[in-house]
Amino acid sequence: MTYDLTVRQGLAWMLFNGYRGPHYELLDELVRRGALTTLCYLSPTGEAPYGGRSNQFHHMEAMIACFCEYQASCYAQKGDDLLAGAFKRQARLCAQATRPWIQDTDNWWHIKNRFDPQAEHGWQDYATVTAYGLLAANLFCVAYLMANDSIEEGATPGDVGGYVFELESDFHRIFATCQGTHLQIDTRGQAGYDATGLGRFHRRNAPTYLGLSSSFVPEPLYKLSDAVPARNIAIGPGWLGQDSKWIHLADCAKLIQSTKVEVITENSSTLEFTVTYELGDGISIREQYALTGGEVVIRATVTPTPEAICVTVPLFETDGRVQSNIEQEDGTIAVVAEEGRYVAEAPLMDLRITDERAANYNGIYRLAIAQQPGGSAQWRLVLDREP
Repeated sequence: MTYDLTVRQGLAWMLFNGYRGPHYELLDELVRRGALTTLCYLSPTGEAPYGGRSNQFHHMEAMIACFCEYQASCYAQKGDDLLAGAFKRQARLCAQATRPWIQDTDNWWHIKNRFDPQAEHGWQDYATVTAYGLLAANLFCVAYLMANDSIEEGATPGDVGGYVFELESDFHRIFATCQGTHLQIDTRGQAGYDATGLGRFHRRNAPTYLGLSSSFVPEPLYKLSDAVPARNIAIGPGWLGQDSKWIHLADCAKLIQSTKVEVITENSSTLEFTVTYELGDGISIREQYALTGGEVVIRATVTPTPEAICVTVPLFETDGRVQSNIEQEDGTIAVVAEEGRYVAEAPLMDLRITDERAANYNGIYRLAIAQQPGGSAQWRLVLDREP
């Protein structure tokens, strides 16, 4: 995802500065289409999607701000105030998404966590403050130079919702947005970077790390200061295999033969859809998502029916500075941090907080596991600000 944005930002800057060579029409059209695609997959919080190398750094939002400012001016020149306003607002939302780590703090981080920089948590070897911090600063300046402040902001797709948006082929990702609430699902996780399944649950004005901003992988191709995961982890199901060992969907990237997305309900107040994974040997996993403002209800079914099914839900513990408060009562777990509240409910299952901890780019999480006999499970996740 990062390097797709990198190329399109560079092309937009070239076009803005007057390139009109033999490839102009093709590049102009590709940049236009890519920008429209980006509008549809962004989180309503303004954060860029997770996935692959170098994600969760602020230069990703800066790159999007660049080509959004460029597209806003392009559409304004065409007299299309609707899209000009959407791109203008999206550029600002992307810039604002970085403020908790850049402006609203007594320190400065170039990545979306607050660990001591000496820990290099979430960094690759090349992802230093001087490299990626300066890159973000440079790109925000480029966005400023391309901005036309006479354009009035309008609504973005993330403001309006609700819709399911699938990127097939090499991206293999699903995005769902409704009432300022957002999901990102990776249907074939990339080893070392991303797990298979639901890796993001956001709600506008709630801390993005709280519901989850990115998934977890063993042997990550980036540095972690603590709690390196023992397996791939996303919000999703596992089942008891024939050898009485748990198999988790998050670990199944190499086994997946095909996936299918079906939309059931798609409007501004409710979003309901299914994702079906075919693993071969007759094994399939069907997840049904019901997304409304601030909450999602997920039902998973494994075929053929296993002896037992489980659900993994990561619970935010710390981002290096912020510490959460985690409480459990009667099948419900609540996590509170920075005026945000995240609730996981599985009333028909045996829900418990384990001792297992796992880290991703954004912080360290404690894992909750819910189990029950059979091949179906249902759970509910709620994300909101504390009153």
